[in-house]
Amino acid sequence: MSFAFSRTASGTLIDELAGLANDLIMREARGPGDYHNAMRRIEARYGIPYAKLWTLRFRRPKSFDFAVGLRIHYAAEHQCGAETEARSSLGQALLRGCASLRGLADRMDGPDDWPVIPG
Repeated sequence: MSFAFSRTASGTLIDELAGLANDLIMREARGPGDYHNAMRRIEARYGIPYAKLWTLRFRRPKSFDFAVGLRIHYAAEHQCGAETEARSSLGQALLRGCASLRGLADRMDGPDDWPVIPG
């Protein structure tokens, strides 16, 4: 059984889904002009039909399938979680890099008894 959102009953819900789909497409796009390919990649990764993404991006539908709406919501949550995780791991890598650079700087100072070259 498939439920459908009606534009008259829940136009704001369809607008919210359109916003989520647009954010999903923009995050997936690799640059200007890659939006259609991004929609194809989203279709392959999350199972959201390309036609539904296209409709939400370029023309608001009068009704919308509930299951596709749930997939869009899941995909948006998944993508935001992946970005947060990537930022966290990048931050940890930067901290490790800073610590190793500090250690390298300490080793490069050399022994304390090196002669000082007047300058």
